[in-house]
Amino acid sequence: MGATTIIAAYAAVVSTASFIVALRAYRTTDPRVSIDAFVVPASKVVPAGKVVLGGKREDVLRVVVSNSGRSDTTVNIDGLTFLRTPGFEPADKLLGFKRRSRFMPLAPTGPNLPHRLRGHDTATWDADLDRINWDLDHELRPSDEAAVVLHVGARRRLVRVRHYEPAYLLEIKRRAPSGDH
Repeated sequence: MGATTIIAAYAAVVSTASFIVALRAYRTTDPRVSIDAFVVPASKVVPAGKVVLGGKREDVLRVVVSNSGRSDTTVNIDGLTFLRTPGFEPADKLLGFKRRSRFMPLAPTGPNLPHRLRGHDTATWDADLDRINWDLDHELRPSDEAAVVLHVGARRRLVRVRHYEPAYLLEIKRRAPSGDH
């Protein structure tokens, strides 16, 4: 057995061990999750909108979760929290009533929850605003300070609900892969 054979065998063992370490390091990087929650107006909702009497479509709360990391994570949407006043808002401020936080469970359509979100993947859920609007006695507005409550892995996250901005919706559409719903 020559010296070159011993060196070649040693190099093969070292390179295999290095490959295994690199592969484990690659797979164990944490997920990098970004979450967007926004209200999509009825005029922009095509497949997610609900048809009601008179042919009118309802606004929809859309939650988009993107994982730009390599490892998988679990996503579960708990509900929506928002601030609510007991009565007419200007009079409540004058009388000194404080706004209360309310929690409401959501039943979104989209991938089943809890959802396993793979690395470099995006998932989208839509939720009807009928029940939320009924509880608020008006349509969900920016002044309601709504936030979606969800769990990503073991962490609880609150994501503020944005309202319709055309440029923002185009940016989300560009980022999300087509047919992911």
